[in-house]
Amino acid sequence: IHSGIEIKDSSSKLILKRVVFSKMKGLSSVGGDNYGSALNIHTNSIVDIHSVSIMVSSSKYGGALSIRGSSTLNICGLSLFNNHASVSGGAMYIDSSTINMINACVMITNVENNRATSYGGGMYITGTSTLNSNALLNITKNIASLGGGGIAVMGNNHNVNINGNSLSVVGNEASKSVDQGESIYENGGGIFVQGVNGDSTWNDVVLSNNIGGHGGNMMINMGAKVAITNMLVEKGTAHASGGGLY
Repeated sequence: IHSGIEIKDSSSKLILKRVVFSKMKGLSSVGGDNYGSALNIHTNSIVDIHSVSIMVSSSKYGGALSIRGSSTLNICGLSLFNNHASVSGGAMYIDSSTINMINACVMITNVENNRATSYGGGMYITGTSTLNSNALLNITKNIASLGGGGIAVMGNNHNVNINGNSLSVVGNEASKSVDQGESIYENGGGIFVQGVNGDSTWNDVVLSNNIGGHGGNMMINMGAKVAITNMLVEKGTAHASGGGLY
Protein backbone atom coordinates (compact mmCIF):
# COMPACT_ATOMS: atom_id res chain seq x y z
CA ILE A 1 0.00 0.00 0.00
CA HIS A 2 1.33 3.45 -0.90
CA SER A 3 -1.29 5.65 0.77
CA GLY A 4 -1.80 5.94 4.51
CA ILE A 5 -4.77 5.27 6.78
CA GLU A 6 -6.29 7.62 9.33
CA ILE A 7 -8.58 6.14 11.96
CA LYS A 8 -10.37 8.15 14.62
CA ASP A 9 -13.41 8.27 16.96
CA SER A 10 -14.48 5.81 19.65
CA SER A 11 -16.69 3.80 17.29
CA SER A 12 -13.75 3.01 15.00
CA LYS A 13 -11.81 -0.26 14.94
CA LEU A 14 -9.37 -1.38 12.27
CA ILE A 15 -7.82 -4.84 11.81
CA LEU A 16 -4.83 -5.21 9.49
CA LYS A 17 -3.32 -8.57 8.53
CA ARG A 18 -0.29 -9.19 6.31
CA VAL A 19 0.02 -5.65 4.97
CA VAL A 20 3.16 -3.88 3.76
CA PHE A 21 3.36 -0.07 3.64
CA SER A 22 6.27 1.47 1.75
CA LYS A 23 7.41 5.01 0.88
CA MET A 24 4.56 6.69 2.75
CA LYS A 25 4.49 10.41 3.52
CA GLY A 26 2.44 11.95 6.33
CA LEU A 27 3.59 15.52 5.83
CA SER A 28 1.05 18.33 5.51
CA SER A 29 2.59 19.27 2.16
CA VAL A 30 1.20 16.04 0.69
CA GLY A 31 -2.18 16.15 2.43
CA GLY A 32 -1.34 14.66 5.84
CA ASP A 33 -1.51 16.33 9.25
CA ASN A 34 2.17 15.67 10.11
CA TYR A 35 1.34 12.68 12.37
CA GLY A 36 2.19 9.20 11.12
CA SER A 37 2.68 8.23 7.50
CA ALA A 38 1.15 4.76 7.15
CA LEU A 39 -1.10 4.84 10.24
CA ASN A 40 -2.49 7.92 11.99
CA ILE A 41 -4.51 6.59 14.94
CA HIS A 42 -6.28 9.01 17.26
CA THR A 43 -9.35 9.95 19.32
CA ASN A 44 -10.21 6.74 21.20
CA SER A 45 -9.61 4.41 18.26
CA ILE A 46 -8.61 0.73 18.44
CA VAL A 47 -6.32 -0.91 15.89
CA ASP A 48 -5.20 -4.58 15.74
CA ILE A 49 -2.27 -5.44 13.51
CA HIS A 50 -0.89 -8.86 12.54
CA SER A 51 2.24 -9.25 10.39
CA VAL A 52 2.47 -5.64 9.25
CA SER A 53 5.54 -3.88 7.84
CA ILE A 54 6.12 -0.15 7.41
CA MET A 55 9.33 0.90 5.71
CA VAL A 56 11.06 3.86 4.06
CA SER A 57 8.32 6.24 5.19
CA SER A 58 8.36 9.70 6.72
CA SER A 59 6.36 12.25 8.66
CA LYS A 60 6.97 15.06 11.13
CA TYR A 61 5.86 13.10 14.21
CA GLY A 62 6.04 9.32 13.89
CA GLY A 63 7.84 8.40 10.70
CA ALA A 64 5.87 5.14 10.35
CA LEU A 65 2.87 5.60 12.64
CA SER A 66 1.42 7.76 15.38
CA ILE A 67 -1.13 6.95 18.06
CA ARG A 68 -2.78 9.68 20.14
CA GLY A 69 -5.82 10.64 22.16
CA SER A 70 -6.53 7.63 24.40
CA SER A 71 -6.26 5.14 21.54
CA THR A 72 -5.09 1.51 21.66
CA LEU A 73 -2.80 -0.40 19.31
CA ASN A 74 -2.63 -4.20 19.68
CA ILE A 75 0.33 -5.80 17.92
CA CYS A 76 1.18 -9.33 16.81
CA GLY A 77 4.22 -8.98 14.56
CA LEU A 78 5.29 -5.52 13.35
CA SER A 79 8.36 -4.40 11.42
CA LEU A 80 9.24 -0.71 11.34
CA PHE A 81 12.34 -0.28 9.21
CA ASN A 82 14.23 2.69 7.80
CA ASN A 83 11.60 5.34 8.57
CA HIS A 84 12.26 9.01 9.38
CA ALA A 85 10.62 11.71 11.50
CA SER A 86 11.62 15.29 10.74
CA VAL A 87 10.95 16.09 14.42
CA SER A 88 10.32 13.20 16.87
CA GLY A 89 9.54 9.48 16.83
CA GLY A 90 11.52 8.07 13.92
CA ALA A 91 9.27 4.99 13.77
CA MET A 92 6.50 5.60 16.31
CA TYR A 93 4.97 8.60 18.11
CA ILE A 94 2.82 7.77 21.17
CA ASP A 95 0.81 10.43 23.03
CA SER A 96 -1.61 9.49 25.83
CA SER A 97 -2.32 6.03 24.40
CA THR A 98 -1.64 2.32 24.94
CA ILE A 99 0.47 -0.15 22.98
CA ASN A 100 -0.05 -3.87 23.67
CA MET A 101 2.15 -6.62 22.32
CA ILE A 102 -0.29 -9.54 22.21
CA ASN A 103 0.63 -12.10 24.86
CA ALA A 104 -0.07 -15.24 22.84
CA CYS A 105 1.75 -13.96 19.75
CA VAL A 106 4.93 -15.80 18.74
CA MET A 107 6.00 -13.18 16.20
CA ILE A 108 8.75 -10.65 16.90
CA THR A 109 8.26 -6.90 16.62
CA ASN A 110 11.31 -5.06 15.28
CA VAL A 111 11.89 -1.30 15.34
CA GLU A 112 15.15 -0.98 13.43
CA ASN A 113 17.22 1.59 11.51
CA ASN A 114 14.82 4.47 12.02
CA ARG A 115 15.86 8.08 12.52
CA ALA A 116 14.51 11.23 14.17
CA THR A 117 15.89 14.70 13.57
CA SER A 118 15.08 15.64 17.18
CA TYR A 119 14.18 12.99 19.81
CA GLY A 120 13.26 9.30 19.86
CA GLY A 121 14.88 7.53 16.92
CA GLY A 122 12.74 4.45 17.54
CA MET A 123 9.89 5.73 19.72
CA TYR A 124 8.79 9.02 21.22
CA ILE A 125 6.38 8.66 24.17
CA THR A 126 4.56 11.44 26.02
CA GLY A 127 1.39 12.15 28.01
CA THR A 128 -0.25 9.33 29.97
CA SER A 129 0.89 6.32 27.98
CA THR A 130 1.55 2.61 28.48
CA LEU A 131 3.69 0.13 26.55
CA ASN A 132 2.97 -3.51 27.40
CA SER A 133 5.60 -5.70 25.74
CA ASN A 134 4.30 -9.21 26.36
CA ALA A 135 5.91 -10.49 23.17
CA LEU A 136 9.48 -9.95 21.99
CA LEU A 137 10.10 -6.29 21.05
CA ASN A 138 13.49 -5.26 19.68
CA ILE A 139 14.41 -1.58 19.38
CA THR A 140 17.76 -1.56 17.63
CA LYS A 141 20.09 0.54 15.45
CA ASN A 142 17.95 3.66 15.60
CA ILE A 143 19.39 7.19 15.69
CA ALA A 144 18.11 10.47 17.15
CA SER A 145 20.00 13.70 16.55
CA LEU A 146 19.16 15.36 19.89
CA GLY A 147 18.54 12.48 22.33
CA GLY A 148 16.97 9.08 22.90
CA GLY A 149 18.31 7.00 20.05
CA GLY A 150 16.02 4.11 20.97
CA ILE A 151 13.26 5.65 23.09
CA ALA A 152 12.54 9.20 24.26
CA VAL A 153 10.03 9.76 27.07
CA MET A 154 9.41 13.48 27.34
CA GLY A 155 7.04 16.26 28.33
CA ASN A 156 6.25 17.97 31.62
CA ASN A 157 3.92 15.92 33.84
CA HIS A 158 4.22 12.81 31.67
CA ASN A 159 3.01 9.55 33.23
CA VAL A 160 4.48 6.65 31.27
CA ASN A 161 4.56 2.95 32.14
CA ILE A 162 6.91 0.59 30.29
CA ASN A 163 6.14 -3.05 31.09
CA GLY A 164 9.02 -4.58 29.19
CA ASN A 165 8.90 -8.33 29.80
CA SER A 166 10.68 -8.99 26.47
CA LEU A 167 11.85 -5.47 25.54
CA SER A 168 15.40 -5.02 24.24
CA VAL A 169 16.90 -1.60 23.51
CA VAL A 170 20.20 -2.44 21.82
CA GLY A 171 22.71 -0.69 19.56
CA ASN A 172 20.96 2.69 19.30
CA GLU A 173 22.69 6.06 19.09
CA ALA A 174 22.09 9.72 19.97
CA SER A 175 24.24 11.69 17.56
CA LYS A 176 24.31 14.02 14.61
CA SER A 177 26.84 14.33 11.80
CA VAL A 178 28.88 17.48 11.29
CA ASP A 179 31.56 18.46 8.79
CA GLN A 180 33.82 15.81 7.29
CA GLY A 181 31.76 12.93 8.63
CA GLU A 182 32.45 13.61 12.30
CA SER A 183 29.69 13.09 14.89
CA ILE A 184 28.50 15.13 17.86
CA TYR A 185 27.06 12.82 20.49
CA GLU A 186 23.89 13.81 22.34
CA ASN A 187 22.30 12.41 25.49
CA GLY A 188 20.66 9.06 26.14
CA GLY A 189 21.88 6.78 23.39
CA GLY A 190 19.36 4.09 24.32
CA ILE A 191 16.75 5.90 26.42
CA PHE A 192 16.29 9.60 27.18
CA VAL A 193 13.80 10.67 29.86
CA GLN A 194 13.04 14.36 30.41
CA GLY A 195 10.24 16.47 31.84
CA VAL A 196 9.48 18.51 34.94
CA ASN A 197 7.20 16.51 37.26
CA GLY A 198 7.29 13.60 34.85
CA ASP A 199 6.98 10.04 36.15
CA SER A 200 7.86 6.82 34.36
CA THR A 201 8.21 3.19 35.39
CA TRP A 202 10.44 0.70 33.59
CA ASN A 203 10.02 -3.03 34.22
CA ASP A 204 12.01 -5.87 32.65
CA VAL A 205 14.12 -4.07 30.06
CA VAL A 206 17.49 -4.93 28.49
CA LEU A 207 19.74 -1.96 27.66
CA SER A 208 22.93 -2.83 25.80
CA ASN A 209 25.52 -1.37 23.43
CA ASN A 210 23.90 2.04 23.07
CA ILE A 211 26.00 5.15 22.38
CA GLY A 212 25.52 8.76 23.47
CA GLY A 213 27.14 11.81 25.02
CA HIS A 214 25.93 11.72 28.62
CA GLY A 215 24.22 8.41 29.40
CA GLY A 216 25.30 5.95 26.76
CA ASN A 217 22.49 3.56 27.64
CA MET A 218 20.13 5.92 29.54
CA MET A 219 19.86 9.54 30.67
CA ILE A 220 17.34 11.08 33.08
CA ASN A 221 17.04 14.87 32.91
CA MET A 222 15.22 17.99 34.14
CA GLY A 223 13.52 16.65 37.26
CA ALA A 224 11.97 13.55 35.70
CA LYS A 225 11.27 10.75 38.18
CA VAL A 226 12.05 7.19 37.12
CA ALA A 227 11.31 3.88 38.86
CA ILE A 228 13.25 0.88 37.53
CA THR A 229 12.67 -2.83 38.22
CA ASN A 230 14.65 -5.69 36.63
CA MET A 231 16.70 -3.74 34.10
CA LEU A 232 19.89 -5.16 32.61
CA VAL A 233 22.30 -2.33 31.73
CA GLU A 234 25.52 -3.29 29.96
CA LYS A 235 28.18 -2.23 27.45
CA GLY A 236 26.96 1.35 26.99
CA THR A 237 29.34 3.95 25.56
CA ALA A 238 29.29 7.59 26.73
CA HIS A 239 31.46 10.19 25.00
CA ALA A 240 30.99 12.40 28.08
CA SER A 241 29.79 10.74 31.32
CA GLY A 242 27.80 7.68 32.39
CA GLY A 243 28.17 4.82 29.95
CA GLY A 244 25.37 2.96 31.71
CA LEU A 245 23.18 5.61 33.33
CA TYR A 246 23.48 9.37 33.79
